[in-house]
Amino acid sequence: MASEDARSKRAGGYLALAYTDYVAARLLLLEGLLIQATPLASTALEKLLKAALLAGGYKVSKAQHLCASLVHQFRDAYPGLLDNSYEDFLKFLEKAYRLRYAQADSEGFCIVLNQYRTLVHLDRLVQVLNGPFKFSRGEQQMSTPFVSARQSEDPLLTKGNTAISSELLPQIMASDNRVIEVGMGGKFRNLVVQYQTKGVSDSGSFLKKPNFTSDVTQFLVTFG
Repeated sequence: MASEDARSKRAGGYLALAYTDYVAARLLLLEGLLIQATPLASTALEKLLKAALLAGGYKVSKAQHLCASLVHQFRDAYPGLLDNSYEDFLKFLEKAYRLRYAQADSEGFCIVLNQYRTLVHLDRLVQVLNGPFKFSRGEQQMSTPFVSARQSEDPLLTKGNTAISSELLPQIMASDNRVIEVGMGGKFRNLVVQYQTKGVSDSGSFLKKPNFTSDVTQFLVTFG
């Protein structure tokens, strides 16, 4: 069994990796690179959940990505922290991780990516998961990378972050918003459709599907 110091060191490593994945995902979302951003958002949350589990003395698998069993393990370990309102978003990010390989290796995969809706929910969930996190190494209490960056007002964290500055929310939700609808492999023709909406729709499931197939010459878009 790993010692407490070894678990804390491993948890600290996951926290550092989670934060760098998170700020990279934020930067890519702000630039509209949604296909590249969402897999990083998925790995950021995977590593953040694992860090919290390790800090609590639980075992985690380094080979496990964000998935239902990891989320359930976290909920059992920290009841009440991760409520049902995040379930749809976490399932979306679990699916979005497949974008890393979808173009080269997919038997049929489709997803709708929404720029600022994803950013708002990602920021909110990362803040929730960092809020009560207590991290120590030996006798020393340590700040998480998220807390340190917030205290220093690092723009990689604070730019457009409605979880930190709620007054930004109306401006963000009224922004020109990029949506990308992706269909790879299977019955799809490796389709990637991009468009902009005026303002952000925050209704319906993150797991909505594109309205295109391989046997039509015209298709409808979902408008976010």
